[in-house]
Amino acid sequence: MLYEIWGTLYFSGVYNIGNLKSNFFSSETPMNSLYNINVRFDIDMSFSAKEIETMLVEYENDHHTEMNISEIANEIRFYTSGYPYLVSKICLLIETDLNRNWTIDGVQEAIKLILEENSTLFEDLIKKTEENQELSDLLFDLTVGKVKYPFNVDNPVMKLGLMFGFLDKGKDGLIIHNKVFEIRITDYFISKQMSNWRKNGFTQSPVNEIIRDNVFDMELCLSKFKKHYAEIYTEIHVSHLLPAVLINSLANVR
Repeated sequence: MLYEIWGTLYFSGVYNIGNLKSNFFSSETPMNSLYNINVRFDIDMSFSAKEIETMLVEYENDHHTEMNISEIANEIRFYTSGYPYLVSKICLLIETDLNRNWTIDGVQEAIKLILEENSTLFEDLIKKTEENQELSDLLFDLTVGKVKYPFNVDNPVMKLGLMFGFLDKGKDGLIIHNKVFEIRITDYFISKQMSNWRKNGFTQSPVNEIIRDNVFDMELCLSKFKKHYAEIYTEIHVSHLLPAVLINSLANVR
């Protein structure tokens, strides 16, 4: 049954799995492997839409939910890019928490639950972002800033993000690995910046001043920013304010 597959544990990462044993058995000697030093890990662990569909077929044969298998598989793939934990978690939540709601709405509800949960995966993502300012800046640019970076395998920060599974090589350059990560990282940066505003006495502009007929008015936003900057923040460098303006706009639009 597919439900049993969702509970399967996979180990894959940048550290020698032998080191896990040191947590259970005391040893004076570090446990290293001669076979994983500087060896490239070429196995793509991500599930394709076809592979997700195959698992759903197995589940459907057991439970007869009448789901649209191809549609559900493509929706899961769209948000997760096949990231194994996220694929499994979405399916598990639909099975256990969402009354087997195998629809597009069910998938999206499962994603909302994932985005609100405290898990080791997201704790690790945020921890590594906090610990490395260059990686944090890169993730900020890719999510909030919508900056496009050409993929470069020799860029040490990009290599780090790729190694941790946060980034990936897209058709047009460097991208966040999947949309779930992108949403979680974006929400993190927005929340963090808004907290900083409070500490420094910043206030948000009324949303109805820059949104007209549900459309973000960029020209009006820039005009108000120019006026606001000239009147109040003449002693603060403009480069410090531009990210805040962009985050404010994103927060209001969402």
